Amino acid sequence: MTGARAGGCGLAVLLPLLGGCATLWPPVDARSPQAVPAVISCARTAVQALGYKIVRSGPDELEGQKTDTTARLAPEDYQRYDDLTVRATPGDAAGGSALHLVPGTVTVRISRAGRFEKDEPASPGVQRDARAVVQRCGG
Repeated sequence: MTGARAGGCGLAVLLPLLGGCATLWPPVDARSPQAVPAVISCARTAVQALGYKIVRSGPDELEGQKTDTTARLAPEDYQRYDDLTVRATPGDAAGGSALHLVPGTVTVRISRAGRFEKDEPASPGVQRDARAVVQRCGG
């Protein structure tokens, strides 16, 4: 994952000059009373119910993608998709788990030189979907 996708900042040296850090894909964090396996199972069901195809999955994370068929694309763009990554980590002494969701949007461009992906600001739809997953699985 790139820095924008992970919700981090690249040029830490410039942060004092710029006054902070912005990301294209602001993360959504929540807590759940469920253990990691149960919350990931819940998130998988929720993400698929929202129309995402699971493209990567592990015991404590998953990534789903959904093609945005409503996007108005430039002629040189091939498609746009929303990407929703969910990670869960064990909670504190009280139990449960911590959820970390990263909603994002990617535009795919295909040319003779190959396939290129460009991170875009997270669409309102994928941000809404991330909140829906948190509402369903976060507590």
